[in-house]
Amino acid sequence: MQVMRVRASRNSLDAVPKPVEAASASPRLGYLSGAPRVSLRPEASLGAGRAHVQGVINAFRTLGWTVHHYIAGDRVPFSWFGNGEGRMESSRLRRLSADWARIGLARWSARQAWKEVGGHCDWIYERLGAFQALGRPFARAGIPWIVESNAPLHLEAAVDRRSIAMQGWARRAEFSVYREADVIVTVSNALKEILAGFPGVDPDKVLVVPNGVDVTRFNPALVSSDRIFDGPTIGFVGTLYSWQGVEMLLECVAELRRTEGVAWSVVIAGEGPRYLACREAAARLGLGDDVVRFLGQVPWVLVPSVIAGVDLGYSGQTRFHGGVMYHSPLKIYEYMAMGKPVLASAYEDAGRTIVHGNTGYFFAGEDHVSLTSALRDAWVGRASLLAMGHRARD
Repeated sequence: MQVMRVRASRNSLDAVPKPVEAASASPRLGYLSGAPRVSLRPEASLGAGRAHVQGVINAFRTLGWTVHHYIAGDRVPFSWFGNGEGRMESSRLRRLSADWARIGLARWSARQAWKEVGGHCDWIYERLGAFQALGRPFARAGIPWIVESNAPLHLEAAVDRRSIAMQGWARRAEFSVYREADVIVTVSNALKEILAGFPGVDPDKVLVVPNGVDVTRFNPALVSSDRIFDGPTIGFVGTLYSWQGVEMLLECVAELRRTEGVAWSVVIAGEGPRYLACREAAARLGLGDDVVRFLGQVPWVLVPSVIAGVDLGYSGQTRFHGGVMYHSPLKIYEYMAMGKPVLASAYEDAGRTIVHGNTGYFFAGEDHVSLTSALRDAWVGRASLLAMGHRARD
């Protein structure tokens, strides 16, 4: 198979490199991820990183590609997969040490990836991480370099996650990758606008591909339910960051229980920087284990069963630094695939996938009154949640 090298100066997405398939071989992809805490190991995080990596690899294979991958997180000690970001939030020294570790790992990983994958690919597809540029040696060898970006990393990691200290270095590294890559894949139009506004980035090479879901793995007909509460239950599955709006959910659930007798139960699967804060919020609000259950870290293979055990999925993202919500929440697609309606803040992906009152309920992000109203509406219509879930999967 022969592939034409497309430089960043090309002015149209028509210039995305297209493989010319030979009769004797399938096209070959090199998939790279340099982030140390994203791994395909079974014991790794249930977060969107792992699911997205596995999903993209599986999608290319379904399309007939041979995929060789280099995942840096598969090669680091398992101890790195604890609640590291939560510890780093409060310590600049920890963040600085982690930055130097990421930089050193990035250089080592780039060399290792070239050694292991360099002779086995026609395209390189890299999931970008802070300080990472594993695809650069491949690009220098004339192999098309596709970069997937899920955030303006130097902003999100420094301000919203508080997981890096050297923001200036991270910004320069990130901008250079965007300028050099042949194609940039983003997950939302809001993110495309942000990246296309960075210095030297050609907006015509930025492609929007929202998240999706494997509807064979997330299939309620094939998954046993891990039910915890008998009554109507809201579920959250994901990493507990401040922008997930979980503490606001707990506050609104507590208020409705106290003032109107609206008796939602809540199941929270996942850990993260706000895990302890969420537990403390539940205790402060008087929400005991008979109302809110924290499952902690759930193995990746059990996520569908957890979702099967709730009645309404929660996706309450709030705006990031700069006033924009640019993610494509994977949980929306997973809930819907499992036949669950979604209670979602009304941002881009929710507006595209959910019909209010038909397959879920909207509320205005960061707005307690709006979320309380949506919770009340869902409670009143709780007898219809099962039918709404069937429509959501469809």
